[in-house]
Amino acid sequence: MKAIIIAGGQGIRLRPLTCNIPKPMMPVIGKPVLHYAIELLKKFGITDIGITLEYLPDEIINYFGDGSEYGVKLRYFIEDIPLGTAGSVKNAEDFLDDTFIVISGDALTDIDISKAVEFHKKKKSVATLILKEVSMPLDYGVVLTDKDGKIKGFLEKPGWGEVFSDMVNTGIYVLEPEIFKYYEKRQKFDFANNLFPILLKKNKPVYGYKGEGYWCDIGNVEQYVSCCSNILKGSTSLKIDGEKYKEGIFIGKNCAIDKNAVIIPPVYIGDNTKIYEESRIGPFSIIGKNNIISEKAVLDRSITFDCCYIGSCCSLEKSVLGKKVQLESGVIVKEGCVIGDDTIIRDRTIIKPYVSIWPAKVIRESTVVKSNVIWENKLLFPIFNKKGISGETNVEITPEFASKIASAYGSVVGKYSKIAVGCADDEPSRMIKYSFVSGLLSMGIKVYDFKKITINVLRQAVVNFGMQGAVYIFINNDNNQKMNIIFMDKYGLNVEKNIKRKIQNSFTKEDFRRVKADEIKKIVSCSDVYR
Repeated sequence: MKAIIIAGGQGIRLRPLTCNIPKPMMPVIGKPVLHYAIELLKKFGITDIGITLEYLPDEIINYFGDGSEYGVKLRYFIEDIPLGTAGSVKNAEDFLDDTFIVISGDALTDIDISKAVEFHKKKKSVATLILKEVSMPLDYGVVLTDKDGKIKGFLEKPGWGEVFSDMVNTGIYVLEPEIFKYYEKRQKFDFANNLFPILLKKNKPVYGYKGEGYWCDIGNVEQYVSCCSNILKGSTSLKIDGEKYKEGIFIGKNCAIDKNAVIIPPVYIGDNTKIYEESRIGPFSIIGKNNIISEKAVLDRSITFDCCYIGSCCSLEKSVLGKKVQLESGVIVKEGCVIGDDTIIRDRTIIKPYVSIWPAKVIRESTVVKSNVIWENKLLFPIFNKKGISGETNVEITPEFASKIASAYGSVVGKYSKIAVGCADDEPSRMIKYSFVSGLLSMGIKVYDFKKITINVLRQAVVNFGMQGAVYIFINNDNNQKMNIIFMDKYGLNVEKNIKRKIQNSFTKEDFRRVKADEIKKIVSCSDVYR
C-alpha cells in the first residue's frame, strides 16, 4: 500500500514561527511534525510515500531527501498554485494506483491506521475518514454517521448553534483511486468541502472509522504547545528521540549540563545544548539543538527552537522562541509570548504577556514591549558606544561580524594604509582578532599583528611605527561574556565620532569592494615589541 502526505500548509495561525518554515516542519520534541507522520506510516508497513508540497518546498525536500535515511522511499509532488487538499493529491494520481492512505503532515497521531484500512475493505468503501471524538469541535470539520459508520453529513468549522456531533475529521483517509474521476487536474478542490459531498450525493459508500489513540492538529500556537506537552508527559505512544537521563528528563547527544543546574521534569533537551550553573529548567520545557542556557536563567513551560542563546538571569514563562533567537542578560519574557527567528533582544528588556515578535527584529536594551512587533525593519544595534564596540562574545561579536566590521573599517582608512592589530591574553579575543585581520586583508590593508599586548603599549606603537590606525580587542573585566573593540587613529587616540559614523555607514550598506587576490598583503608579525 502507498500513502500520500499533504504537506503544503503555510501555518498562518502559527506565525511568526512559520514565517521561515512550512507548517509540517514545526519542531516537536527534536524533530519536525512531518517526521512523525513518516514514522507512523513506516510502523504499519507503508514505505512507499508521496508528499505534496507548496509553501517553501525546498525546506522539506532538503531535510528528508529521498527518504532512505528514514527507511522509506519518498516522492515529491509540488504545486505551483494552491490546489486544496484533494487538488494536491490529484497531482500524484499516477503514483496512487491502488487503495492508498492520505494523512496530514501537520498533525500528530498514533492512531492504528491498519485497523482503518481493514474497516475500509470490509465496508467496500470508496472513501473512509478516520474520525476522532473531541470536546471542542469548533475548529474542525464535524461528521455525522449512522450506527454502521456510514457518513450522513459534514459541516466545516461550525458555530456552537450548528454542532450536531462531537466526531471530527482528522484529515486521515483511506481512499480508492476511483475518487480521481470526480474532478480534474489543476482544479482547486478540497476533500471535505468538495469531494466527499459529491460522493454522498452520488450514493457512493463513504464511511467514518472512529480512531482510537492520540490525535492533535497543531493549528495554532496553543495547540502546538499542547501537543508538545502531551508527548513529553507520555500521553501518547509517539517516540521521543533522546536518552532518558532521569525519570521524565530526555536529553540529546553531546549535551553539557552543569551539576548546579536544576532540571524539573518533564523536560526535553536537544543535541549539543549547554546549560550553565544555577539555571533552572522548569517542567514542560523543551529546548532545541545547539542552545546555550546561561547561568541563573529560568525556563518555565517554554519551548526554544534550535540555536537559541539565553543570557544570564533571563526568565521565560510559557513562551515559544523560534530559531536563532538571542536573549541578552536579564531579559524577561512573560506568558504566552512568541518570538520569531533571528530576533535579538537586548539587556534587561521585558516582553509583556501574549506579545508576538516577527523574525529578524532587534529590541533595544531596557525596553518594555507591550504590543506585537511586526512591520519594523531589523535595526542594527548602535554599533559604536563612547569608546568603541561592545557586545556579547560569539553572540553579537562573532567571527563573521568581526570580519565584516574590519572590511568596513578598511574601506574608510583606504587600502594603502598600515593598521596595527592587538588583543588581550585570552582565547576569545584572539579568535575575534584573527577574523578581524582577515577582514582587513580582504581590503588590501597591510596588517601589523602585535599579538597579545596591552592597550597602552599598542597606542604608543602606532605612533612609533607610523601607522594610520590600530584596533585593540579585549574581554570586559566586569563581564567576561562581553567583548570590546577599540579603534585608534594615527596618534594612538580613540577615533573621532565622524570616523565611527563612516565605519557604521559602510558596515550597514556594505559599501566596500574587496581587492583581488594579487593585492592581498602579507601579515607583518610584531611579536618582539616590548609589552
